[in-house]
Amino acid sequence: MRVLLCIFVAVCASASPMTIFFTGSGSGSLNGVAFNDLEFTILATAQTSDVQTGAGYARVPHQTAQIEIPIGPGIFSFTVPTSTLVLNGISQGIFAYNPTATHLIAYTDPSLAAYALDQTLGVIVPSITLLQWGVGDPVMTDGGRLIFNDFSGVSGIFSVQIGGDGGTPHGPVPEPSTWAMLAAPFTILLVRRLAGRMVAPATASSVKRQAAR
Repeated sequence: MRVLLCIFVAVCASASPMTIFFTGSGSGSLNGVAFNDLEFTILATAQTSDVQTGAGYARVPHQTAQIEIPIGPGIFSFTVPTSTLVLNGISQGIFAYNPTATHLIAYTDPSLAAYALDQTLGVIVPSITLLQWGVGDPVMTDGGRLIFNDFSGVSGIFSVQIGGDGGTPHGPVPEPSTWAMLAAPFTILLVRRLAGRMVAPATASSVKRQAAR
């Protein structure tokens, strides 16, 4: 019993919270209401103890995921499982939909070639890719189905903060590239911004009322 307790304590002590950010802009629809060229920020939370690694990849399922986009109340929670995926062979960080492993947003940067979701990282990517939101299982939020049109060419930030609680990361930010140094301050500000703006779930009518204004 004592040995099992020690193992349990060691495992718990090694787990740290993760705050993961994906930013960009795009066109699409929410609950059937079209929008055009809107900036968005996705905030996801996870635990380092849930990170899975293999040959050429690392993946962590999200405990929670929200998107901030200027429609209706502005912040919506994903009601389907999502995850962060890193594919080392093509140097990509990906926001993915779990059940079908559908890649929804891809960020390509050389620093991701050897990244394993094991340290704080921030990259500013000059061209992200939005893809596959309208195919397969619907990507649902508490404001309805969210679809981004397939597109690439806009800039965005992919950032992983390890440690801290509720958007207050601890320790210095590693500097794998010049872009990482630029991305880190933006990430901290975005985390605090979303953490302080929790709102009640959106309804279909509220989204449509806002779109009609």
